[in-house]
Amino acid sequence: MRTLSRNLIFVAVAILFSGCIGSDYTSADNPWKLGYSEVQLNQNVYRVSYAGYGIPQSACDEFALMRAAELTREKGFKYFMLINERLSSSSQIMSIPGTYNASTGVYSGGSIFSANYPVSSITIEMLNVAGASNVLDADMIWNSLKSRLTVPK
Repeated sequence: MRTLSRNLIFVAVAILFSGCIGSDYTSADNPWKLGYSEVQLNQNVYRVSYAGYGIPQSACDEFALMRAAELTREKGFKYFMLINERLSSSSQIMSIPGTYNASTGVYSGGSIFSANYPVSSITIEMLNVAGASNVLDADMIWNSLKSRLTVPK
């Protein structure tokens, strides 16, 4: 029975990391911290990050850009400018507990594995005037990426 429940836990974790979380445009408000997040650095400057699992770095980059466009619109701005961009990789150690038999003193089963995933972080400044050639239109970016990426309704 314990082996069955240990295997079920392993299958559940495997399904989770096979792309259910981190491969869609979603908030990082989950136990694995996969998805988008942001930190306000100044009145109209934010660092936007996207961590995904089972997707290429390029998809993480696009999801981060998409969140930057969405956040810009949410905050009442029309444009944003990329100030800084950073691509990286992160990893988490996951463990599945085994069983301990107190009468024999034997511990059996259990496993530990590492999950690596890409992360994209961009720092943006939100603007209401286009002014320079490196300023991006938030509506245009959002609509362009939404048509190609998996975005929940």
